Amino acid sequence: MMRYFYYLIWLIIIILGVTFASLNAAHVTLHYYIGKVQISLSLLLLITLLIGFLLGLLVSFPKVWYAKRKTRKAHAQIKKHEQEIKSLRVNSIRDEH
Repeated sequence: MMRYFYYLIWLIIIILGVTFASLNAAHVTLHYYIGKVQISLSLLLLITLLIGFLLGLLVSFPKVWYAKRKTRKAHAQIKKHEQEIKSLRVNSIRDEH
């Protein structure tokens, strides 16, 4: 059931993208430092969106990496503590008998 929901969401996104591209089909001149180029407005907006997305990933990567490293260390400590608790329980049972 969820698969159909995802298909519906993707279909809506594709339809919105196609209509957006058709509504913004006008060509604009992009002036950059070494020259200029004629490009459709929708393609320019898509490229700008992708560059922003990639820059956002680049900026957030160190924080995500640090959080994952911290989580791995915490899991290792939890395992260590669980083993210690298990050994203490076994020793206390042996001491009682």
